[in-house]
Amino acid sequence: MKNKTGFVIMCIAALLASCDKYHSGISDPAAYSNVYMPRAVVNNPYITGLPLADTTYTFPYSAYLGGPLTEGKDLTIRFDVNKALVDSFNLRHNTTYELLPAGSYQFEKTAVISSGQRSTPALTLHIKTGDVNPFQAYMLPLGVTDADGQKINKTNGTTYYIFTRSYMAAIEERQQALSLGDALDWNDKNRIIMARGTQNTLVVRYKDNTVHVYTPNADGTFAPESRLLTETWPQIKWPDAENLYYINETDAVIRNTPYWAGLFYMQWKPDLTMQNASPEWTQWWLGDFWDKYTTIIPFKNYFLLVDKSTGDLLRQPLLSRVEAAKTTVGTGFANYRQVLAWGDYLLALEQEGNLWLYKMAADAVPGDKILVGTGWNQYEKIAVIGKDILALDTQGDVYRYKFDPTPYLH
Repeated sequence: MKNKTGFVIMCIAALLASCDKYHSGISDPAAYSNVYMPRAVVNNPYITGLPLADTTYTFPYSAYLGGPLTEGKDLTIRFDVNKALVDSFNLRHNTTYELLPAGSYQFEKTAVISSGQRSTPALTLHIKTGDVNPFQAYMLPLGVTDADGQKINKTNGTTYYIFTRSYMAAIEERQQALSLGDALDWNDKNRIIMARGTQNTLVVRYKDNTVHVYTPNADGTFAPESRLLTETWPQIKWPDAENLYYINETDAVIRNTPYWAGLFYMQWKPDLTMQNASPEWTQWWLGDFWDKYTTIIPFKNYFLLVDKSTGDLLRQPLLSRVEAAKTTVGTGFANYRQVLAWGDYLLALEQEGNLWLYKMAADAVPGDKILVGTGWNQYEKIAVIGKDILALDTQGDVYRYKFDPTPYLH
Protein backbone atom coordinates (compact mmCIF):
# COMPACT_ATOMS: atom_id res chain seq x y z
CA MET A 1 0.00 0.00 0.00
CA LYS A 2 2.82 2.40 0.84
CA ASN A 3 4.55 1.67 -2.49
CA LYS A 4 1.32 2.33 -4.42
CA THR A 5 0.79 5.59 -2.56
CA GLY A 6 4.36 6.65 -3.23
CA PHE A 7 3.94 5.89 -6.93
CA VAL A 8 0.80 8.05 -7.11
CA ILE A 9 2.60 10.92 -5.38
CA MET A 10 5.54 10.69 -7.81
CA CYS A 11 3.16 10.68 -10.79
CA ILE A 12 1.44 13.83 -9.56
CA ALA A 13 4.77 15.50 -8.96
CA ALA A 14 5.99 14.56 -12.45
CA LEU A 15 2.80 15.89 -14.00
CA LEU A 16 3.18 19.21 -12.24
CA ALA A 17 6.83 19.40 -13.24
CA SER A 18 5.94 18.83 -16.87
CA CYS A 19 4.50 22.34 -17.09
CA ASP A 20 8.11 23.66 -17.32
CA LYS A 21 8.12 23.47 -21.11
CA TYR A 22 4.94 25.52 -21.35
CA HIS A 23 6.10 28.58 -19.36
CA SER A 24 7.20 30.62 -22.37
CA GLY A 25 5.02 33.67 -22.60
CA ILE A 26 4.34 33.89 -18.84
CA SER A 27 5.27 37.41 -17.87
CA ASP A 28 6.67 36.58 -14.43
CA PRO A 29 7.14 32.79 -14.15
CA ALA A 30 9.00 33.07 -10.83
CA ALA A 31 5.83 34.42 -9.24
CA TYR A 32 4.20 31.03 -9.71
CA SER A 33 6.89 29.09 -7.86
CA ASN A 34 5.85 27.55 -4.53
CA VAL A 35 6.86 24.70 -2.26
CA TYR A 36 4.34 22.09 -1.17
CA MET A 37 4.11 18.53 0.17
CA PRO A 38 2.99 15.98 -2.47
CA ARG A 39 1.36 13.89 0.27
CA ALA A 40 -1.02 16.79 0.95
CA VAL A 41 -2.00 16.99 -2.73
CA VAL A 42 -3.13 13.35 -2.82
CA ASN A 43 -5.47 13.63 0.18
CA ASN A 44 -5.47 16.10 3.02
CA PRO A 45 -6.18 15.25 5.78
CA TYR A 46 -4.50 11.90 5.34
CA ILE A 47 -6.43 9.37 7.46
CA THR A 48 -4.42 6.25 8.11
CA GLY A 49 -3.79 3.54 10.67
CA LEU A 50 -1.08 2.41 13.02
CA PRO A 51 -0.72 -1.26 13.99
CA LEU A 52 -1.80 -2.46 17.41
CA ALA A 53 1.58 -4.15 17.88
CA ASP A 54 4.23 -2.22 19.81
CA THR A 55 6.56 -1.25 16.99
CA THR A 56 7.97 1.69 15.04
CA TYR A 57 5.94 2.43 11.94
CA THR A 58 7.12 4.71 9.14
CA PHE A 59 5.60 7.07 6.57
CA PRO A 60 7.38 8.81 3.69
CA TYR A 61 7.14 12.54 3.14
CA SER A 62 8.89 15.15 1.01
CA ALA A 63 8.69 18.71 -0.28
CA TYR A 64 8.37 19.72 -3.92
CA LEU A 65 9.05 22.92 -5.85
CA GLY A 66 6.09 23.67 -8.11
CA GLY A 67 5.71 26.28 -10.81
CA PRO A 68 7.26 26.90 -14.22
CA LEU A 69 10.88 27.31 -13.09
CA THR A 70 13.45 25.33 -11.18
CA GLU A 71 15.86 27.15 -8.85
CA GLY A 72 19.48 27.82 -9.74
CA LYS A 73 20.71 27.13 -6.21
CA ASP A 74 20.16 24.60 -3.46
CA LEU A 75 17.03 25.27 -1.39
CA THR A 76 17.09 24.33 2.29
CA ILE A 77 13.61 23.21 3.32
CA ARG A 78 12.58 23.11 6.96
CA PHE A 79 9.76 21.04 8.41
CA ASP A 80 8.02 21.21 11.77
CA VAL A 81 4.83 20.36 13.65
CA ASN A 82 2.53 23.20 14.66
CA LYS A 83 0.13 22.37 17.49
CA ALA A 84 -1.94 25.49 16.77
CA LEU A 85 -2.97 23.92 13.46
CA VAL A 86 -4.67 21.09 15.38
CA ASP A 87 -6.75 23.64 17.29
CA SER A 88 -7.70 25.58 14.16
CA PHE A 89 -8.56 22.37 12.28
CA ASN A 90 -10.82 21.25 15.13
CA LEU A 91 -12.52 24.63 15.17
CA ARG A 92 -13.15 24.60 11.41
CA HIS A 93 -14.37 21.00 11.24
CA ASN A 94 -16.02 20.60 14.65
CA THR A 95 -13.65 17.78 15.58
CA THR A 96 -11.74 16.97 18.77
CA TYR A 97 -8.41 15.59 17.58
CA GLU A 98 -5.47 15.71 19.95
CA LEU A 99 -1.88 16.23 18.90
CA LEU A 100 0.06 12.98 18.59
CA PRO A 101 1.82 12.53 21.95
CA ALA A 102 5.21 14.16 22.29
CA GLY A 103 7.97 11.60 22.08
CA SER A 104 5.92 9.20 19.97
CA TYR A 105 7.18 10.59 16.66
CA GLN A 106 10.43 11.63 15.01
CA PHE A 107 11.07 13.24 11.65
CA GLU A 108 13.82 14.91 9.67
CA LYS A 109 13.53 18.67 10.13
CA THR A 110 15.66 19.80 7.19
CA ALA A 111 16.20 18.63 3.65
CA VAL A 112 17.54 20.09 0.41
CA ILE A 113 16.06 20.56 -3.03
CA SER A 114 19.24 20.55 -5.07
CA SER A 115 19.91 23.19 -7.70
CA GLY A 116 17.90 22.50 -10.85
CA GLN A 117 15.85 19.81 -9.12
CA ARG A 118 12.24 19.72 -7.98
CA SER A 119 12.07 17.54 -4.89
CA THR A 120 13.78 16.78 -1.65
CA PRO A 121 14.84 13.18 -1.16
CA ALA A 122 12.22 10.93 0.37
CA LEU A 123 12.16 11.57 4.12
CA THR A 124 10.78 9.34 6.86
CA LEU A 125 8.33 10.01 9.67
CA HIS A 126 8.74 7.47 12.49
CA ILE A 127 5.86 6.66 14.87
CA LYS A 128 6.40 4.59 18.03
CA THR A 129 3.03 2.87 18.32
CA GLY A 130 3.52 1.83 21.94
CA ASP A 131 3.28 5.50 22.95
CA VAL A 132 -0.11 5.94 21.25
CA ASN A 133 -3.43 4.90 22.82
CA PRO A 134 -5.33 2.35 20.68
CA PHE A 135 -8.53 3.44 18.92
CA GLN A 136 -8.02 7.11 19.65
CA ALA A 137 -7.61 9.43 16.66
CA TYR A 138 -4.64 11.79 16.81
CA MET A 139 -3.50 14.52 14.45
CA LEU A 140 0.00 15.46 13.37
CA PRO A 141 0.19 18.58 11.16
CA LEU A 142 3.62 18.17 9.60
CA GLY A 143 4.45 21.03 7.27
CA VAL A 144 7.03 23.14 5.50
CA THR A 145 7.88 26.08 7.74
CA ASP A 146 10.67 27.67 5.68
CA ALA A 147 11.50 27.27 2.00
CA ASP A 148 14.68 29.36 1.71
CA GLY A 149 12.91 32.35 0.23
CA GLN A 150 10.37 30.46 -1.87
CA LYS A 151 6.66 30.81 -1.18
CA ILE A 152 5.01 27.98 0.76
CA ASN A 153 1.76 26.73 -0.70
CA LYS A 154 -1.01 27.78 1.70
CA THR A 155 -3.21 24.78 0.93
CA ASN A 156 -0.71 21.95 0.51
CA GLY A 157 2.28 23.17 2.49
CA THR A 158 1.18 21.10 5.48
CA THR A 159 0.02 17.47 5.60
CA TYR A 160 -2.60 16.83 8.26
CA TYR A 161 -1.94 13.23 9.29
CA ILE A 162 -4.74 11.60 11.28
CA PHE A 163 -3.52 8.42 12.95
CA THR A 164 -5.52 5.76 14.75
CA ARG A 165 -3.82 2.73 16.20
CA SER A 166 -6.15 -0.04 15.09
CA TYR A 167 -6.53 -3.43 13.39
CA MET A 168 -4.50 -3.24 10.17
CA ALA A 169 -5.64 -6.11 8.00
CA ALA A 170 -2.26 -6.69 6.37
CA ILE A 171 -0.35 -6.79 9.66
CA GLU A 172 -2.56 -8.21 12.39
CA GLU A 173 -2.29 -11.90 13.23
CA ARG A 174 -4.80 -14.01 11.33
CA GLN A 175 -5.67 -17.68 11.00
CA GLN A 176 -6.60 -19.41 7.75
CA ALA A 177 -9.95 -20.94 8.63
CA LEU A 178 -11.15 -22.32 5.29
CA SER A 179 -10.15 -22.55 1.63
CA LEU A 180 -12.95 -22.22 -0.94
CA GLY A 181 -10.78 -21.67 -4.02
CA ASP A 182 -12.59 -21.54 -7.35
CA ALA A 183 -15.85 -22.91 -5.93
CA LEU A 184 -17.04 -19.29 -5.74
CA ASP A 185 -18.41 -17.18 -8.60
CA TRP A 186 -15.43 -14.90 -9.25
CA ASN A 187 -16.96 -13.74 -12.54
CA ASP A 188 -19.81 -12.11 -10.62
CA LYS A 189 -18.61 -11.34 -7.11
CA ASN A 190 -22.00 -9.92 -6.16
CA ARG A 191 -23.31 -13.47 -6.24
CA ILE A 192 -20.93 -14.65 -3.54
CA ILE A 193 -22.79 -15.31 -0.30
CA MET A 194 -20.68 -15.70 2.85
CA ALA A 195 -22.77 -15.28 5.97
CA ARG A 196 -23.01 -16.40 9.56
CA GLY A 197 -25.28 -19.34 10.27
CA THR A 198 -26.58 -20.90 13.45
CA GLN A 199 -24.16 -22.61 15.86
CA ASN A 200 -21.26 -20.43 14.60
CA THR A 201 -21.40 -22.01 11.16
CA LEU A 202 -20.44 -20.31 7.91
CA VAL A 203 -22.94 -20.33 5.04
CA VAL A 204 -21.48 -20.08 1.53
CA ARG A 205 -23.02 -20.11 -1.94
CA TYR A 206 -20.99 -21.76 -4.69
CA LYS A 207 -20.92 -20.68 -8.33
CA ASP A 208 -23.13 -23.67 -9.19
CA ASN A 209 -25.82 -22.08 -6.94
CA THR A 210 -25.60 -24.74 -4.26
CA VAL A 211 -25.37 -23.47 -0.68
CA HIS A 212 -23.06 -25.10 1.85
CA VAL A 213 -22.82 -24.96 5.63
CA TYR A 214 -19.37 -25.25 7.21
CA THR A 215 -19.18 -26.28 10.85
CA PRO A 216 -16.52 -24.84 13.18
CA ASN A 217 -13.68 -26.78 14.73
CA ALA A 218 -12.43 -26.12 18.24
CA ASP A 219 -9.23 -24.52 16.90
CA GLY A 220 -11.09 -21.79 14.98
CA THR A 221 -10.94 -23.40 11.56
CA PHE A 222 -13.92 -24.89 9.73
CA ALA A 223 -14.31 -28.52 8.80
CA PRO A 224 -13.51 -28.79 5.06
CA GLU A 225 -16.45 -31.12 4.48
CA SER A 226 -19.60 -29.04 4.15
CA ARG A 227 -23.29 -29.84 4.52
CA LEU A 228 -25.55 -29.04 1.60
CA LEU A 229 -28.33 -26.62 2.55
CA THR A 230 -31.10 -27.69 0.19
CA GLU A 231 -34.27 -25.66 -0.34
CA THR A 232 -37.24 -27.47 1.16
CA TRP A 233 -39.52 -24.48 0.84
CA PRO A 234 -41.37 -22.89 -2.08
CA GLN A 235 -41.12 -19.39 -3.55
CA ILE A 236 -37.41 -18.77 -3.04
CA LYS A 237 -34.52 -20.74 -4.54
CA TRP A 238 -30.82 -20.27 -3.94
CA PRO A 239 -30.06 -19.12 -7.53
CA ASP A 240 -32.41 -16.17 -6.89
CA ALA A 241 -31.06 -15.22 -3.46
CA GLU A 242 -29.17 -11.98 -2.90
CA ASN A 243 -28.03 -12.77 0.65
CA LEU A 244 -28.80 -14.50 3.91
CA TYR A 245 -29.00 -12.27 7.01
CA TYR A 246 -28.41 -13.83 10.42
CA ILE A 247 -30.73 -12.59 13.18
CA ASN A 248 -30.11 -15.04 16.03
CA GLU A 249 -29.63 -18.73 16.65
CA THR A 250 -33.22 -19.40 15.57
CA ASP A 251 -34.09 -16.80 12.96
CA ALA A 252 -32.74 -15.50 9.65
CA VAL A 253 -34.06 -13.74 6.57
CA ILE A 254 -33.22 -14.34 2.92
CA ARG A 255 -33.56 -11.60 0.32
CA ASN A 256 -34.24 -12.30 -3.34
CA THR A 257 -32.54 -10.45 -6.15
CA PRO A 258 -34.62 -7.99 -8.21
CA TYR A 259 -37.08 -7.82 -9.94
CA TRP A 260 -39.18 -8.85 -6.93
CA ALA A 261 -36.47 -8.59 -4.27
CA GLY A 262 -38.70 -10.31 -1.73
CA LEU A 263 -37.67 -10.91 1.87
CA PHE A 264 -38.42 -14.24 3.54
CA TYR A 265 -38.42 -15.13 7.22
CA MET A 266 -36.72 -18.47 7.84
CA GLN A 267 -35.84 -20.50 10.92
CA TRP A 268 -32.93 -22.77 11.66
CA LYS A 269 -33.45 -26.37 12.68
CA PRO A 270 -31.07 -28.19 15.06
CA ASP A 271 -29.73 -30.29 12.17
CA LEU A 272 -28.49 -27.09 10.42
CA THR A 273 -31.26 -27.06 7.84
CA MET A 274 -33.85 -24.30 7.41
CA GLN A 275 -37.59 -24.09 7.15
CA ASN A 276 -40.29 -21.46 6.69
CA ALA A 277 -40.94 -19.62 9.92
CA SER A 278 -44.67 -20.28 9.53
CA PRO A 279 -46.93 -22.48 7.37
CA GLU A 280 -48.84 -19.29 6.53
CA TRP A 281 -47.39 -17.57 3.46
CA THR A 282 -48.20 -14.10 4.75
CA GLN A 283 -46.33 -14.80 7.99
CA TRP A 284 -42.99 -15.62 6.42
CA TRP A 285 -43.10 -13.49 3.27
CA LEU A 286 -42.23 -9.95 4.37
CA GLY A 287 -43.06 -8.26 1.08
CA ASP A 288 -41.25 -7.41 -2.15
CA PHE A 289 -39.04 -4.60 -3.47
CA TRP A 290 -36.56 -4.61 -0.60
CA ASP A 291 -33.90 -3.67 -3.19
CA LYS A 292 -34.48 -0.01 -2.34
CA TYR A 293 -31.96 -0.74 0.42
CA THR A 294 -28.33 -1.67 -0.19
CA THR A 295 -28.28 -3.90 2.86
CA ILE A 296 -30.39 -5.17 5.74
CA ILE A 297 -28.87 -5.22 9.24
CA PRO A 298 -30.78 -7.16 11.87
CA PHE A 299 -29.89 -5.33 15.08
CA LYS A 300 -31.54 -6.18 18.38
CA ASN A 301 -35.28 -5.51 17.93
CA TYR A 302 -34.94 -3.74 14.59
CA PHE A 303 -34.15 -3.98 10.93
CA LEU A 304 -31.66 -1.28 9.99
CA LEU A 305 -31.68 -0.42 6.29
CA VAL A 306 -29.29 1.67 4.20
CA ASP A 307 -31.38 3.68 1.75
CA LYS A 308 -29.88 3.21 -1.72
CA SER A 309 -30.85 6.69 -2.94
CA THR A 310 -29.82 8.79 0.08
CA GLY A 311 -27.34 6.76 2.11
CA ASP A 312 -29.52 7.30 5.18
CA LEU A 313 -29.79 4.63 7.85
CA LEU A 314 -33.44 3.72 8.44
CA ARG A 315 -35.01 1.77 11.30
CA GLN A 316 -38.14 -0.37 11.42
CA PRO A 317 -39.29 -3.17 13.75
CA LEU A 318 -37.54 -6.51 13.38
CA LEU A 319 -39.31 -8.93 11.04
CA SER A 320 -41.85 -6.29 10.00
CA ARG A 321 -43.01 -6.01 6.42
CA VAL A 322 -41.53 -3.76 3.74
CA GLU A 323 -44.35 -1.21 4.09
CA ALA A 324 -43.75 -0.76 7.84
CA ALA A 325 -43.13 2.79 9.07
CA LYS A 326 -39.47 3.76 9.03
CA THR A 327 -37.45 6.27 11.05
CA THR A 328 -34.24 7.88 9.85
CA VAL A 329 -31.63 7.26 12.55
CA GLY A 330 -28.40 8.06 10.72
CA THR A 331 -26.83 9.59 7.63
CA GLY A 332 -23.67 9.12 5.58
CA PHE A 333 -23.81 5.36 5.04
CA ALA A 334 -23.60 5.46 1.22
CA ASN A 335 -19.84 4.82 1.02
CA TYR A 336 -19.88 1.57 2.97
CA ARG A 337 -19.35 -1.73 1.19
CA GLN A 338 -20.77 -3.63 4.15
CA VAL A 339 -22.51 -2.77 7.41
CA LEU A 340 -22.82 -5.54 9.98
CA ALA A 341 -23.96 -5.93 13.57
CA TRP A 342 -21.09 -6.58 15.97
CA GLY A 343 -22.54 -7.14 19.41
CA ASP A 344 -23.98 -3.84 20.63
CA TYR A 345 -22.20 -1.94 17.85
CA LEU A 346 -22.31 -1.54 14.09
CA LEU A 347 -19.24 -2.43 12.04
CA ALA A 348 -18.99 -0.51 8.75
CA LEU A 349 -16.44 -1.18 5.99
CA GLU A 350 -15.64 1.72 3.66
CA GLN A 351 -14.80 1.30 -0.01
CA GLU A 352 -11.30 2.58 0.82
CA GLY A 353 -10.79 -0.17 3.40
CA ASN A 354 -11.29 1.77 6.63
CA LEU A 355 -13.25 -0.16 9.22
CA TRP A 356 -15.47 1.90 11.55
CA LEU A 357 -17.23 0.94 14.75
CA TYR A 358 -20.42 2.84 15.63
CA LYS A 359 -21.56 3.11 19.22
CA MET A 360 -25.28 2.34 19.25
CA ALA A 361 -28.01 3.52 21.60
CA ALA A 362 -30.61 1.08 22.93
CA ASP A 363 -33.07 2.29 20.28
CA ALA A 364 -30.54 1.55 17.50
CA VAL A 365 -29.53 5.16 16.89
CA PRO A 366 -25.84 5.36 15.92
CA GLY A 367 -23.57 7.62 17.93
CA ASP A 368 -19.87 8.36 17.53
CA LYS A 369 -17.88 6.26 15.11
CA ILE A 370 -14.35 5.09 15.82
CA LEU A 371 -11.75 3.96 13.29
CA VAL A 372 -10.93 0.40 14.31
CA GLY A 373 -9.18 -0.89 11.21
CA THR A 374 -7.48 -0.01 7.93
CA GLY A 375 -6.64 -1.92 4.75
CA TRP A 376 -9.68 -4.21 4.89
CA ASN A 377 -10.43 -3.63 1.20
CA GLN A 378 -7.85 -6.32 0.50
CA TYR A 379 -10.77 -8.68 1.14
CA GLU A 380 -13.87 -9.30 -0.96
CA LYS A 381 -16.26 -9.81 1.94
CA ILE A 382 -16.25 -9.97 5.70
CA ALA A 383 -18.59 -11.69 8.15
CA VAL A 384 -18.93 -11.54 11.93
CA ILE A 385 -19.15 -14.68 14.06
CA GLY A 386 -19.15 -13.97 17.77
CA LYS A 387 -16.50 -11.29 18.20
CA ASP A 388 -14.32 -12.58 15.37
CA ILE A 389 -14.13 -11.22 11.84
CA LEU A 390 -14.06 -13.72 8.97
CA ALA A 391 -12.52 -12.26 5.82
CA LEU A 392 -12.63 -13.74 2.29
CA ASP A 393 -9.68 -12.91 0.05
CA THR A 394 -9.45 -12.97 -3.75
CA GLN A 395 -8.01 -16.49 -3.76
CA GLY A 396 -11.04 -17.92 -1.98
CA ASP A 397 -9.30 -18.27 1.38
CA VAL A 398 -11.18 -17.32 4.55
CA TYR A 399 -9.17 -15.85 7.43
CA ARG A 400 -10.23 -15.44 11.04
CA TYR A 401 -9.17 -12.36 12.97
CA LYS A 402 -9.54 -12.11 16.71
CA PHE A 403 -11.24 -8.76 17.08
CA ASP A 404 -12.30 -6.88 20.17
CA PRO A 405 -11.62 -3.15 20.53
CA THR A 406 -14.14 -2.69 23.36
CA PRO A 407 -11.67 -2.88 26.30
CA TYR A 408 -10.11 0.33 24.99
CA LEU A 409 -13.39 2.17 24.41
CA HIS A 410 -14.62 2.60 27.98
